[in-house]
Amino acid sequence: MRNLLRSGCKQKGHCLNLVGISEEFLQETWDKADELLLKTGSVVEAPGFDGLFVQHSKDITSTRPHLVTSTTAGKVSCNDCPVYQTMKICCHSLVAAQKLGILQKFLKWRQKQKSDVNLGTLVMTGIQSGHKSKVAKPRKGGRTPLDKGEISNQVEREPLIKDITVQGALDMIENIDESHSFEAIYLFQTKATLCYGCRQKFNRETEQNNLVIRHYCEREYSVQGAKKAKWQFAYFHLKSSCVRMKFADFKKENIKISADSEDIVPQEVKDKLKGIGVQL
Repeated sequence: MRNLLRSGCKQKGHCLNLVGISEEFLQETWDKADELLLKTGSVVEAPGFDGLFVQHSKDITSTRPHLVTSTTAGKVSCNDCPVYQTMKICCHSLVAAQKLGILQKFLKWRQKQKSDVNLGTLVMTGIQSGHKSKVAKPRKGGRTPLDKGEISNQVEREPLIKDITVQGALDMIENIDESHSFEAIYLFQTKATLCYGCRQKFNRETEQNNLVIRHYCEREYSVQGAKKAKWQFAYFHLKSSCVRMKFADFKKENIKISADSEDIVPQEVKDKLKGIGVQL
């Protein structure tokens, strides 16, 4: 029962050379579609719509299913799918086309699309996994416990510089030799609300699947007019101009893909990022 889609195409001698799509991407998409077809209940009719609801992936049920519609010309559209929006094909559209009995017609339609894939768009989007990975903050080193012995002739002194707390001083000491990286991570994996550079709010409706830059640094903030600082994550738009507002010497080569996003970033996106110097 494996490779249902591929075997069906080969039996009819259909060519799978699609414009602008790598063999690796097509292989991965095909395998995901096969897995969905073999899973009971992964495809259902969409009440009130002329289409089908297709489960996001074989193992993920918490994410809203994708609405897939078709036309008489053979076009099969997967709504709200960033991969389809860029590639004009995805595992959900393949599954629906197979279920509707128009797979050959859909692939012929896709072959006629002459324009190359816009990888620049795909860099800013990705497959939303529906799972928010726990943000792993840099591990802080242990501290030597204070001596609990009796202290005599204790004299309290005020800090030489006000607004510098003991915790703040300890954080500074711990981070004296640290060099934290700039990480590319999907916005939906974070709770970020504001770009630390341009100070513009992130739009969750339109930017949810965008890559942003995360950096662990000493952030300044104000409390009742008094300036304070704290070590925490800062988030930026995926723009050098935003990051350089806070870090003037920032370069694209400083970016690496976050471990939280590494498994869900499509290979085409990784290739594009690698091409501009991002560490993989």
